[in-house]
Amino acid sequence: MVRSRIDLRVRTARFRRIGVRMTGTERQKGAVGSQVLPVEPDAGATVARLHRLLDRQFELYSALAAHARRQSGLIDRSEADELIGVLAQRQLLVDQIEATAKELEPLRTQWQTIVQSLPGHHRAGILRKIEQMEELIAEIAERDRADEDALAKRRNRIADELASLSRASGAVEAYGRAGGLADAARARFQDRKG
Repeated sequence: MVRSRIDLRVRTARFRRIGVRMTGTERQKGAVGSQVLPVEPDAGATVARLHRLLDRQFELYSALAAHARRQSGLIDRSEADELIGVLAQRQLLVDQIEATAKELEPLRTQWQTIVQSLPGHHRAGILRKIEQMEELIAEIAERDRADEDALAKRRNRIADELASLSRASGAVEAYGRAGGLADAARARFQDRKG
């Protein structure tokens, strides 16, 4: 009940600000005549939403960074099966980051206005959170580049080993064929009578 009174006072104040007077019944319904007037977005709600979305993105980027560190260890230890699992988990995180970014998009178009309207401590907190996320993104990108290089080196080394195995087996096969001909030639001159 107390909350509805506060909401009613806030709505009434907003309507007065735009020059609309309402009767008691209209106040209860939040309407003027038969039209419902749009309520201006509450700056506090916008800031709370921004904080919530940025906190969510920070959590997701932190988890992604942890998975990137784990991925590096798995690559170093050549644990391919676990690596595939980590990559799948990373993709789920990336999908969630994209969904959160879509939710943030309307706020990005109003970014300058929102930031300008924030009290100093809120502005500093949001900018610090964004800076921390940028650091996490840079860490993830650097690890991914290093992991990609490590995987490329490993792939090249394996390709070289396979090529040398192929050459070695070709040489063994060639010796086998040559030996087979020599055996056949010797067999012609064997004493078969016993």
